[in-house]
Parts: sequence; structure tokens; C-alpha cells
Amino acid sequence: MKKILSKKMIIICLALIVLSVGGYYYYDYSLQVEVELYETERGPVVEIIVEDGYIEAVHTAEIQSNVSGTVDNVYVDVGDSVNEGDVILSFDEDILLLQIERLESEIKALDFQLLEASKPADQERIRNASILVSQAKSTRDKAKKDYDDNLSLYSSGALSKNALDLSEKLYNDSVKAYNIAINDSNLINKGISVNVISQYNASIDALYTQKKILERQLLDYSIASPMSGVVLSKYVKVGHYAMMGQQLLEVADLSELRLICEILEDDYNAITVDTNVRLYDKHNKVYYDAVVNKVYPKSESSISDLGIRQNRVRIEVVPTNPLEGYIVGQELDVEFIIHDIQAVRVPVDAVYKSNGDYFVFIVKDNVLISQQIEVGIEGEDYYEIKSGLNAGDKIVKVINNDLEEGQKVK
Repeated sequence: MKKILSKKMIIICLALIVLSVGGYYYYDYSLQVEVELYETERGPVVEIIVEDGYIEAVHTAEIQSNVSGTVDNVYVDVGDSVNEGDVILSFDEDILLLQIERLESEIKALDFQLLEASKPADQERIRNASILVSQAKSTRDKAKKDYDDNLSLYSSGALSKNALDLSEKLYNDSVKAYNIAINDSNLINKGISVNVISQYNASIDALYTQKKILERQLLDYSIASPMSGVVLSKYVKVGHYAMMGQQLLEVADLSELRLICEILEDDYNAITVDTNVRLYDKHNKVYYDAVVNKVYPKSESSISDLGIRQNRVRIEVVPTNPLEGYIVGQELDVEFIIHDIQAVRVPVDAVYKSNGDYFVFIVKDNVLISQQIEVGIEGEDYYEIKSGLNAGDKIVKVINNDLEEGQKVK
């Protein structure tokens, strides 16, 4: 019986020892971490500044109105192609034509008056001229009395300003008519003089000048395209009244496009016309070569999509080859390549900062060891390593908050 108990005790003790050893190794294994390793290598480190750029045409024409008037016809629509010199819009010219016709009538009237005044006077003409003078004087005197009466009524508040202005105009017109009648009577009685002929001719010349001015204005009533291209925008319709200087249409040459973007003021010194740049269509995943054509020498304040006020600088970028299949206003990523070097590098996600210094976790004998490093250029995906690591060193590829120095690696 004692022997049987002794064997059982031995078996139990051995089992406890095995469980203890197994538990120890299991606990030790459970403390180990599983990480993805990265072998430090030499390769490209690229620092890029990426901004949104929008496409615009290099050559555009904002067509404005040179007259004020009603739009009579718009011969094009948005998207239509036009050639330089094509008439694309016209204004209603009826009023201008009537003004020209009125001037022609006044010129003819003066010509007839001059011809008539040059004829020898007869008694009948002298008598008629005297009657006209008498009638004109009576009209003038009555208009003067009416105006004086209306002035008194207006002063007392019994008459409107418009009625007073009309009365004053009638009086002034009657004075002019009376003076004309006097002059005509004097001419008939005395005969026409050289000075009077000169006055007639001067009046006729003045009317011809006014007519030429109106005829030149008539040319502005038809709007021709100043360039060949495509109509991008139309701001008026038939029947709209346009003011002088108002924008009517926009025409652009779509064969030559550029991109405009705005960089942060802090990046201004990093970008020049010699900076390498490329365009990226993230929808089609296509790159295009380009050059910086112009860096504007002015910083302007703007509000970001997040509501943050920023100072930004405008930059003009031109593709090396024509952009086909794109439209004005479409956006592409503009990538300014600030640095592109070959160096020992590590992924950005493999580096963490502490008190302003940079560190990685290297793996030695399956144990994590924190290693301070000196970095150079911070690229899009990699840091340049200046010291602290060599090519071929194994480090943790992605840092997370669960990693600690001294942990074992599975």
C-alpha cells in the first residue's frame, strides 16, 4: 500500500513540474509581440508638396458691351466654336437708326433754308416773314406769362416740379422760335450775307459730325469675336438690357491649357520656376509632365475648407504636352517635387518622436531595442536616415502604442 502511494506522489509531482514549466513558457510566449519587420535599404526619398490645381485656358476673351441697349440677337450658345471676326451678338439698333434719320432730315432742311435764303426777296416773302415774327412774339409773351404764373404756383406748393419744368421748356422753345423768326425776317429784308452762309454751313457740318459719330456707334451694335475658340459662358439673353461695360460672353482657345493652384505662404521659398512638377489625375491614375511657368509675387489671404484663414501664393503651371480630354475648371493634383534623392531610408510609419528626437525599434536577438536616429528629408513615404542606422538593419515597419523596449518578438 505504501509503495502504491509513493508512485502516485511521484507522478503527481512530475505532473506539477511539467505544468509549471509549460505555464512558464506559455506565459513567456504570451508576452511576445508579433511585428512586421523592415530591412533598412538605400532608395529614393521624395519630398512633395501637393495642391489642388484647376484648369483654365491660356488665351481667353471677356467680351463686354461698348453700348447700352437691348440685346436683339445672340447667335451662339455655350460650347459653340467661333472664328475670329464672327458676329456673335447684336443690339437693337432701331433707335440709333432713327437718330441718324433725324439728322439727315435736319441736314436737308438746312440745305433748303440756305438755298431759299440765297434767293432774291419779294414783297410776299417779306410780308409773310413779318407775320411769322408777330406770331412768334405773341407765343413767346404768352409762354412767359404762363411760366411766371406757374413759378408762383410752384413756390406756394400748388404745382408739381414736372409741370413747372414743362412750362419752362415751352417758354425757352418759344424764345428760340422768336429769335429764328427775327433772323429769317432780317435775312429776307436785307438779303443773305457771307457770314450767314458760313453759319449755315457750320450748322450743316456739325450735323454731319453727329451723324458720323452715330454711324460709328452703329458698328458697336454688332459684337464680333476677337479670337477663334469656344464659347465658355453666356451672360445675356435676347431681350435683356445691357449696360455699357457689362460682360456679355466669354470665349477661350481650348488648344492651350494651364493650371492654377495656390500654395501656402510657408512653402513659397521652396518653389521656383525651376522646381520639378507633375500633374496627377487621381480618378484615372495618370501622371503628366509639367513646368512652373509663373510664381506670383503676392500673398493673399483665404479661408480653407475647414474655416482656417491662410495666406496663399498663386502659381501657374503649364503641361509639357497638350492636355486632351480635359475641360476648363476641372481639377488635377499638382505635385511639386522639392527633393528627390537616393539615401538610406526607412518608412515614415516606422519612426516615432520623443522629446523632439526621432527613434525606431530595431530587433536584436528577437528583442525590441529603441534606437535614436538622425533624419534628413521627410518624404511622402520615407525618411532619409543620416545616422543611427545602416542598410540591412532590421526594424519594426509600423509603430503602434503597444510596443515597448525589451519586448520579445515572436
